Amino acid sequence: MNPIKLRDIRTAVEDYLNSSVPVTVTTVRPSDPGGTMNPNEHGTFDVLVLNTGEPDGVALTNVRLHLTFKKDSAGNDIGAKFLAPATAVAIAREGTSDSSALLKPGDPFTEMVLFPPDNTLDVPGLIEVQNLVVVAPGHAGPEVTIQCHPHAETDQNFLFPAGERGKNGTTSFTVT
Repeated sequence: MNPIKLRDIRTAVEDYLNSSVPVTVTTVRPSDPGGTMNPNEHGTFDVLVLNTGEPDGVALTNVRLHLTFKKDSAGNDIGAKFLAPATAVAIAREGTSDSSALLKPGDPFTEMVLFPPDNTLDVPGLIEVQNLVVVAPGHAGPEVTIQCHPHAETDQNFLFPAGERGKNGTTSFTVT
């Protein structure tokens, strides 16, 4: 048996987030019922984060959702913006820390980190943030790709439960 290196635990958490916690960004719903996004038009989309079920799932806490736009082939900003949501939907911040600057609801940003009100993913679990708003670039042509990945911590009480019960040791004897 190989010894476990503490770094292996951190790597396992990173691997788990990348392989067992799929994120779905739904198709953008344009505000114009015509079905296409025009320059500067608003659209809405949802983000769903699913946690794996038994037997391999691990409960997660402090889940945050990091939203960005894919840059163009030259590495430039494409001009699309997110509107920070109302705090009842999710608290939007500049970074992943609780102390990161708050983003004002309704203001436009090219990147934001959402702190959903229910930020725990049980086994299995789902976090859904609905009706997020995106603003199309001010010009026609670019393909806009919304990207989202989770940040989270493993639930320490799930991984290292207190008072777990093990198997009984037994012995038998005969009464004569």
